[in-house]
Amino acid sequence: MNLHIKNNTHRNLTLKRAVVAALRATAFSMTAVGITAFSLPTSAFALGLGNMDVKSSLGQPLRATVKIHGASELIGDNCFTLIGDDNLENAITSASFKLSNIVNDEAILSIRTIQIINEPITSMAIMATCDVNVRRDYTLLLDPPTSVETQNSADEESTFFAESTIKSHRAKQLKPEVIEPQTILVN
Repeated sequence: MNLHIKNNTHRNLTLKRAVVAALRATAFSMTAVGITAFSLPTSAFALGLGNMDVKSSLGQPLRATVKIHGASELIGDNCFTLIGDDNLENAITSASFKLSNIVNDEAILSIRTIQIINEPITSMAIMATCDVNVRRDYTLLLDPPTSVETQNSADEESTFFAESTIKSHRAKQLKPEVIEPQTILVN
């Protein structure tokens, strides 16, 4: 009976050693996978095109911005292209890009068109082609110019005219200096 207990204890110790060895091997392989993942180039999962913020209205050239995530100093305006796609309805076919405000791997991509956008629903596809190819399709819903925009321009005009009136009123309040004629004797 004593011999039987010794054999079970020996088996338990052997089993425990095998489990510990397996856990150590698993921990080592997980560490190796983690180190490998961190040593991959960051461009593999860095660049991203954010949401588009449209600043123009219907009947105007497009003015919009897109936040670029994972931007590096290596990318520039020429890294972005507009993709013509037959599947995109009322697609914008030409635009100019300007990359600015590169801070902490984020940048702002400004998008401008020369053509006036007269369709309330239009689309565009932007592709980043520098380190990796990233494409994002955008559908734009353009609102007509609001009365606020009209009011802002009217306010600018009224401010201009008010400033002109104040200047002319101040000019009337100033009394001109009277200069007395002087007699100059010439020999």
